[in-house]
Amino acid sequence: MKRMGAVAVMGLSMLLSACMAAGQDGPPGPRPEGERPAGARRDRVGLMGPRMTPPRMKELLAQLDLSSEQKEKIATLQKALEEKTEEQQKALAELRTKRQEADGDQEKLAALRKETSDLFAKTETDRKKLVDDIMAVLTEEQKKKFEELQRPAPAVPAVVKIIEDKAEELKLTDEQKEAVKKLAEEYKPAEATPEQREAMEAAREKMRELRAKGASQDEIRKAMEEMRAKQMEGAAKAEQQGREFMAKLGKILNEEQMKTVKDAAQAQAERRPRPEGRERGLRMRRQGDQPEGSNAAPKDDGGNGAE
Repeated sequence: MKRMGAVAVMGLSMLLSACMAAGQDGPPGPRPEGERPAGARRDRVGLMGPRMTPPRMKELLAQLDLSSEQKEKIATLQKALEEKTEEQQKALAELRTKRQEADGDQEKLAALRKETSDLFAKTETDRKKLVDDIMAVLTEEQKKKFEELQRPAPAVPAVVKIIEDKAEELKLTDEQKEAVKKLAEEYKPAEATPEQREAMEAAREKMRELRAKGASQDEIRKAMEEMRAKQMEGAAKAEQQGREFMAKLGKILNEEQMKTVKDAAQAQAERRPRPEGRERGLRMRRQGDQPEGSNAAPKDDGGNGAE
């Protein structure tokens, strides 16, 4: 039960983090060589990654059969979060302005980075309290269902590989093997269409052009959001296919076989660590610093990146 509660809290925390991230002032700072972008699909830390957006959370909560009283309480908590987020965004904007006015004064910049870091720490404390308050509104049954709903479906190819690797342990009948083979073929990941590849390349080219001409942070952020939206469409489709695949697989395998596959998929996801380089990069971006050894040109906010 403790693990279930922790996972559920993690999911809600990702939602509340999204509210803050949606308003961060400025694009991400430079990324160390070899480090995957912050929005990369394969980072499964927290089970949900970037996909736990406010709309996604709204969708999940809608499946919990909340009472009118629960809906009212959660709406009040969400409203409180929105008000706090607005205040914090104003504070972040003021800090950015101060950094720009610091004109390279390293002592001032160091103090402003510390202030920014402290603000994020306070934000996290407030957020965790709100998460606890929201969890307190849910019943144990709802918390359990929430955990099940928020756990991402494993990728179809990964499940197929697990079944192949555990063939001896699963002891599939010939009929099951044939059914799984047909199901895997039905949900075989489709290659990106030429139109999709062209759309993504056009989005990347737009980003390069904006950066080259010294566009404002608002323009760059808008372009980034458009590019991420296209990426999220593909991720959402893959997620839906994964859930459908697992549901149909459950009708082919018996309960014990299905448990073996799910446990293996979960263990595989938990073994995938978060790259240390990204953790360090994210901390630096929040503090307005740049990774050591970076050759990137300073951003237009005084060379200190985004909060």
